[in-house]
Amino acid sequence: MNDRQSSSGTAAGSPFNQPSADITLRSSDHVDFHVHRIILSQASPVFADMLAVPQPHPPTGHGDACPIVDVTEDSKTLRNLLLLCYPVNKPDLGSLDDIVSVLEGALKYDMEWPITMLTRDLLALIPLNPLRVWAIASRTGLDAVAKQAATDIRNRAVAPTTPISTLETLLQQEGVGVLDGVTAGQYFRLREFLRPTTAPAYLTRPTAPQNSSTRPFSTGFVYPSHVLQFSPPDVTLECPDGRQTGAHRLIIALNSPTLIPPVSLGASLIGLNSTQRPVVKVDLPIEVLSNLLRACYVGEEGLPTDLAALADIMTAAQKYQMLRVYSMVAERCWEKHAKAAPLEAYFVARQYTTLDPVLASAAAKKTLEKPLIGSYTPAMENTAAMVYHRLLKYHDACSQAVCTEIQRTKSDWVSAVTPLARGTDSGHSNAIPSSAVGWMKDRLESTKVTMKDGTCSPGKSLAEFNAYSLLSGAQSSGCNIWPYNHRSNFYKFMEAILKIETTLQPSVAAAISRASSLTTYLS
Repeated sequence: MNDRQSSSGTAAGSPFNQPSADITLRSSDHVDFHVHRIILSQASPVFADMLAVPQPHPPTGHGDACPIVDVTEDSKTLRNLLLLCYPVNKPDLGSLDDIVSVLEGALKYDMEWPITMLTRDLLALIPLNPLRVWAIASRTGLDAVAKQAATDIRNRAVAPTTPISTLETLLQQEGVGVLDGVTAGQYFRLREFLRPTTAPAYLTRPTAPQNSSTRPFSTGFVYPSHVLQFSPPDVTLECPDGRQTGAHRLIIALNSPTLIPPVSLGASLIGLNSTQRPVVKVDLPIEVLSNLLRACYVGEEGLPTDLAALADIMTAAQKYQMLRVYSMVAERCWEKHAKAAPLEAYFVARQYTTLDPVLASAAAKKTLEKPLIGSYTPAMENTAAMVYHRLLKYHDACSQAVCTEIQRTKSDWVSAVTPLARGTDSGHSNAIPSSAVGWMKDRLESTKVTMKDGTCSPGKSLAEFNAYSLLSGAQSSGCNIWPYNHRSNFYKFMEAILKIETTLQPSVAAAISRASSLTTYLS
């Protein structure tokens, strides 16, 4: 709140220019709204608490000037918001853009009546634009509106169109920018709701599990246990919240040229006791600083297993040019835990924009080994929906590439084996049973279908397409292919089987590599 002359801002029109006004709200574009405290206090608990504090008198010479409160809303938004609070005709907010800006202001100032009215307006616009309404409701915390908008999207799908296809169509119409401000977790829950199920339910954000690797630190001076194994610390590192930890200058100097600048140490420290050692301010939380020092003193032993905590350490190592620490954590700790939880690793790596992009790309490729549908990690709640959208597109691209290879394999199989099922000898038939030809076609087609619908992951090993498994499968399905009186054709049949064994898996791996090289999916 500032005491300034209202003449420095443009005066708003009626009804916000009344002489009885006793406070001024100044918009971000410098328009002054002269309003009444009593109305603001009744409309907004936020303003009520703020105005309960005694206000300073205007400076001498300003006459009856009111105190001025600078707000972040522009004049159009602020005017519409105040009109909803005043006993006057209400503005016609017909567009979603107008509703969004005013709704965000109403939520910011906890204005119950404007929120109620704007919620009704949003509900009325669901039939016209369900995806945008869902996105607005999601990022403003209006779960009931988001659920109704998601239900509208689901109900628009008429067989054979699926709700997910309807969503993709709406995304194409609106542009992926509609997802701005939405989290990956919210987008995941929408897609899960749109999946075909017998009893669909709109999911709410799950409660995050307690992270056992994060230990609370007491306030004040904290001695990490690894420090006590050496001589007494000769420098104190202080975090922004005032908590401190001891360290040794030599150990830090061997790992970082910038964590303790020489100018911070002043004169020689020889002979200083623990109460006299210098204090160096470090712009890191105590948890991150302690883990960073632990990495400097004893390496990877005792470091957290949580990927976000490891990302914190690597980010801090980058900040203070600790190349050895960064490489150690990335290559030994991160890589090991990222392999076990690639989906979490992908989202965490995308949150930390300064980390090597290779970490996110490697994690994304690892996620191909399991279906993405239904897969969730709490890290999605702190990541933008666009990050998840790109991962979905990456999986789709890889699935399409794999399906192309499977289709090529199926065509080669049909070309090679179909002649063997016709029987060319005039005396007797030495043909391979036609059911064996069809069985392989069906098996390849089934794999392709599950790849397309997402229930089979593109990176899934196709090791079951080996000669032994294929021959056993053919026999168990009732296809008698053993070489009784058609030995020559059986040998050709086996050549076709062996070709699948030796070429399918490598061709699929090459297809995934080609799709992975299209970094636009993950950028």
